[in-house]
Amino acid sequence: RKKVKGLFRKNTRFFPPNRMRTFMGITWDSKAFGGHKIHAKTIVVDPWGDDPKVLIGSANFSKASCSDNDENALLVTGNQRLSSIIATEFLRIYDHYKARYYIDKNQKAGIKSPRHLKSDKSWSKTAYDPGTSSHKYQDRIVFSGG
Repeated sequence: RKKVKGLFRKNTRFFPPNRMRTFMGITWDSKAFGGHKIHAKTIVVDPWGDDPKVLIGSANFSKASCSDNDENALLVTGNQRLSSIIATEFLRIYDHYKARYYIDKNQKAGIKSPRHLKSDKSWSKTAYDPGTSSHKYQDRIVFSGG
């Protein structure tokens, strides 16, 4: 508790990894605590529609979690703000882990130089090309409404 108390700054308990280099003598990374985990289990149906549904909780949606374990799940229907927040957070986390995957892949392949955006507008082409195989065009349509 004393070690963590020293980390508090400006009334926050949330820290990016570069602020929390070690915790209890272990280099801070979720791998140090048993692997990358996202604990909340979530199902979102039609997040930006007229009647969205969000099922969220600790339940694993397995037979054991439904009959044997002490799990919970909350179903919220019709709350457009909640559903869009949960869906957006899922996509943010997905993109975060996708970036980490490519960074790890490049490091294992010996690619050390960082990749930067090009100074011209070519880096944004996939966000505006409906024929692209990238998810960026679809993400732009979903988040902007067209």
